[in-house]
Amino acid sequence: MDRNKLFLAASSVAISLVLYMSSAAHATTNKNVFEKKLPNGLDVIVVENHTVPLATVVIAAKNGGYTETDEYNGLSHFYEHMFFKGNAVLPNQGKFHEKIRELGINYNGFTTREAVVYYFTLPESKVNDGIKFMNDAIRTPLFDAKEIEKEKGAVLGEYDRNESSPSFHLDRAIDQKVYWKYFSRVDVIGYRNVIQTVDKKKMVIIQNKFYIPNNCALFVVGDVKHNDVFKKVDSLFSNWKSGPDPFKKYPLPKHPSIKKTESFVFNYPAKTPLIMAKWQGPNVGKDNNATYALDVFFNAVNLPSSKFQKSLVDSGLSSASSMGYQTQSNSGEVSLFATVNADNADKYKAKFLKEIAKMKSTSYITNEELDTAKKNIEISYAYKKESSQDYATNSLGYWWAMSGLNYYNSYVSNVKNVSKKDIEKALNKYVFDKKYVMGLLISKEDQAKNNVKF
Repeated sequence: MDRNKLFLAASSVAISLVLYMSSAAHATTNKNVFEKKLPNGLDVIVVENHTVPLATVVIAAKNGGYTETDEYNGLSHFYEHMFFKGNAVLPNQGKFHEKIRELGINYNGFTTREAVVYYFTLPESKVNDGIKFMNDAIRTPLFDAKEIEKEKGAVLGEYDRNESSPSFHLDRAIDQKVYWKYFSRVDVIGYRNVIQTVDKKKMVIIQNKFYIPNNCALFVVGDVKHNDVFKKVDSLFSNWKSGPDPFKKYPLPKHPSIKKTESFVFNYPAKTPLIMAKWQGPNVGKDNNATYALDVFFNAVNLPSSKFQKSLVDSGLSSASSMGYQTQSNSGEVSLFATVNADNADKYKAKFLKEIAKMKSTSYITNEELDTAKKNIEISYAYKKESSQDYATNSLGYWWAMSGLNYYNSYVSNVKNVSKKDIEKALNKYVFDKKYVMGLLISKEDQAKNNVKF
C-alpha cells in the first residue's frame, strides 16, 4: 500500500464510504459520513467531525503522472502550482493571499502518479467562504504568463532539491527500465525542458481534460452540518460544465513487461551505497486480492523479528532493508530498498536473492507474524483518521482518485481475511521467478576500492 509522493510525502488511509450514483444525498454505513453526486458528475462527500471547530475543503482529481505523455511530463505537478495563483475572482497572487489571510486558511496540495489533491483548512464559521474559494480556484484559473514564468523557477527548484537526493537518481534509473515504454507515465517530477517551455496553452488543455466535475470529487470534513454543505455546494458547483470522460477519450496505455531481469551499478558520489529493486506488481481494480496479500506479507517481512530482517540486517549485511508493495491502478509495484556498506554490496545481493527463494516456503512468516501484520495495518488505518486535515486529503482525496473509495471501504476487512495461500498465490504471480530490475548506487571510488561487481 506504500505510495510515493515525490514532492509532498503523506500517509494514506481512508474512511469507509459507499458511493451511490443518485444525485440525492445518502448517509453511508458511517453515521457521520454523507455523500451525493451532482447532475454534472461531481462527487460530494461530507464527513461531520465536531471535535474541533475547523473544516477542511478538498478537491481531488483523477490526474497525475499516469496521464502524461512525453510532451506533458511533469505538468500535472506544474498545474498544482498554478492552482494557487490568480483566478477570475482573485486576479493575482496578492489578492489570493489576501483572501487566505482573511479566512485564516492553511492550504496545500500534492501530485502523485495517479491523484491530484488540493485543500484548504479554515475555521468552521467560514466554511461557506472556503467552499466558494475552492469553486473559484478550481474553475477559473487565469494562468497568467508572468506567474507561469515565476513558477517555472519554483518547480525547477524542487527538481534541483530532488536531484540532490541520491535515491532520486537510482529510483529514476530503475523506473526507466521497469516502465521502459511509458516512463513519463510514472515520472511525476517530469523533464526539465518540458517545465522550462510550459505555457498557458498547455495549462488550459490540462484543465479542459481533467479538471471537470465528472473527473473530480469535493470533500468537506470537520465541524460542519452536511445539509448546509450540500446546499452551498449545489448553489456554487451545479453549473460547472461536465466534459468527456478523459479515460475513455484518452485511454491509458498498459505498461509492457520488463524486458529482462538485470542488475546494474549507478555511480554517484554518495556516502552510503543504496540498493533498490522493483518488480511489476498487481494493479488495483484488476487483482485486488493480490494487493491485500502483498500488503500483509511485506508488513510481516518488515517486522524487526522476521527472518528477512535477521538475515539481512541483524547479520550486519545491511543497516536498513525493507520491501513493500505500492498500490496503483496502472503501475502497481513490488520494491526493495536497502542501505549497505560498499564491502557488503555483492554479499547483500546474493543473500537477498537466496532470501527471496526462501519466501516460497509457507513457513517463512509465522502465524503470529501474519496476525501482527494485519493488526499493524488495522491500527494504521484507524490512526490516520485522527487528523481531519490528513484524513480529508491524504486518505479520502487520494484514495477516491486512485482506487475509488469502495476499495478502501472494505480494505481492513479484506486484509483480515488474507491467508498464507493468498500470499503464496500473489508472490507466485508477481515475484517468484519474475523479471525485475535491481540497482546499486555507489561512488566510483568505493566500487573500485571494494572490487564491487554487482
